[in-house]
Formats: sequence, structure tokens, C-alpha cells
Amino acid sequence: MRAAHRKPANNRVEFARCARPTRKGEAPLLAAHAERYTAPMRRVTLCAVLIAANSCTNFDVPPASPIFGIWVFQGTFPADALFPRIPPAECPISTEFKPDYISISRSGDSFIRAAYDIRAHESGYVIRLWNMSHNGKRNCQGFDGEFVIQHTPQERYVEIAGDQMKVYLSLENRDQYLILHRRR
Repeated sequence: MRAAHRKPANNRVEFARCARPTRKGEAPLLAAHAERYTAPMRRVTLCAVLIAANSCTNFDVPPASPIFGIWVFQGTFPADALFPRIPPAECPISTEFKPDYISISRSGDSFIRAAYDIRAHESGYVIRLWNMSHNGKRNCQGFDGEFVIQHTPQERYVEIAGDQMKVYLSLENRDQYLILHRRR
């Protein structure tokens, strides 16, 4: 007469009784009752994936902003007022404002990456930068990334008219600014 199968007291006992050895370094396999352990795990995994997928649909899509895009440096006003050394014409300078609120400024081999936010202010916008990092290379003016970050204002006022942006490096002083054009 066959002995009746009795349920073990807990899963560890059942696992130890049913596990068979494998090659060195691998996890043991269940010789019997594998479905007992994998079916609940599949349900838990499926629930976790569905919850994660449902929560992803609730993210806010950033509204279209006139600042999004790549802006190329064209000059300063008054001319030569802001930089000790104006970069040569063959070395383009650009800043890209992405919809995920990351900006990347490029100058020669150097780039500065920063998080930013933007808010309306008077007839333009205030851009606030933080969490800036660099790749350690020198820009077109010969400055390294650390120097550029230390001398970059955290907040700046900008005015945008079509494909032209005026970047005032101070919220108070509007006598000097950079001129950027949107690259199409």
C-alpha cells in the first residue's frame, strides 16, 4: 500500500526534500512540485509589472516651451563686453534645452550638463540651473569645465523672439547679454 502524501510544515522543508543537486555554483532545482512555487511567483511578477505599467501612464508630459531646442551662440551686446576672450568663429558654442529639463552646453570638446527649470518672468523667462557637471575638457576660450561651472550664474533672465534668444547673465543688470539663434 502506498503511503499518503502529506503536506510539509513549511516551504523550506518541502524545498529541502524536493531539491536535487546541480552543478557547482548553481541554484538547486526543484525535482517535484515545481509548479507549486513558480505559479504564485508568476502571478506576483505579473501584478508588479501591471502596477508599474499603470503608474508610468500617469507621468505628466512637459508642456511645449519656446526654450526647447538647440541654440547657437552668435555674439554679445555690447560686442566683446562679457568675455575676456571671444571664441574663434570656427569653434561653435551651443546650448541644447531638452524637454526632460536637462541642458547640455557645448564649446569645442567641452560640455557642461545641468538640470534646469524655467518660469515666466516679466516679458521673458528665468532659467535656473543646478546639478552641473562637465567632461573635464577645455572649451573654445581655453577654460576648463570646473572654472566655467564656478563662474556660471545659477539664474539667468532670457527673452525669446522667434528664433532669437537674449540671455542676460544677471536678473538685475540688463545692459549686457548673449545673443543665441535657434538651430533648425
